[in-house]
Amino acid sequence: MKQFKVLSTIMCTLSLFLCSCAGINQKLADKYETIEYYRIFDIKTSHNRYEIAKAAMDGFTKNCGTAKEEMPIPNYSTPPDTPGRFQIKNIFEGSRLSTLMEAQGASIQLKMVSCPEAVWIGRATKKNNDWYTIKVTGCLFEYSEGYHLDLYAIMSKQTGGINISKSIAEAVVGKALGTPEQWTEKIFADIIRTIYDKTGADIKFLEGYPPVVGMPWIDTGKDVYGHDERQSASDNDKRGEQINQ
Repeated sequence: MKQFKVLSTIMCTLSLFLCSCAGINQKLADKYETIEYYRIFDIKTSHNRYEIAKAAMDGFTKNCGTAKEEMPIPNYSTPPDTPGRFQIKNIFEGSRLSTLMEAQGASIQLKMVSCPEAVWIGRATKKNNDWYTIKVTGCLFEYSEGYHLDLYAIMSKQTGGINISKSIAEAVVGKALGTPEQWTEKIFADIIRTIYDKTGADIKFLEGYPPVVGMPWIDTGKDVYGHDERQSASDNDKRGEQINQ
């Protein structure tokens, strides 16, 4: 009987210890990093806004499982001389909850993107289980000389901690299928690339963060897997020539 009580005490202590360790590991593992991106492009084309919007939506759906669009009626009969611009607002700003959090030395934010006077708005989400979430918004603004397409994305990913098995799995998946950062850039590039392919529009990058190097929607360079697509195409051509010989 005495041995049973001792064994029970040891088992209870061990269970509490394991639960405590699991809790600590969970707190260390559940760290999230959030990165914001935006891109603004100028589009010159003879195609109308419906054709541009359709091409943009086709670009959205290439990488995102969930996508939706809106086509608001503009409040003008003649396009303005200056295009609109996307706006970001923290919906908790000025609220009682935000004031209470600030009094405690903390903050609460939930950013939403609006596209005032846009002729098309697209929204899409790409998720990879509990690893990352990418939310993208596109705003198409018409003006007298063409269009502006504003793209905004917010990417959240789980980072850090001592969850070794999960970290190893993410490293392997990231190397094989692409990191969240690479997928964010690919979503942007494929939207612009699709518009370019379907309309032949003259597209220029105006501003954004992080900055864009080159014109990835035309000169692809390296794909999301880190392969040099131009070199791969060249190698395939050489292999085809060898086979034909």
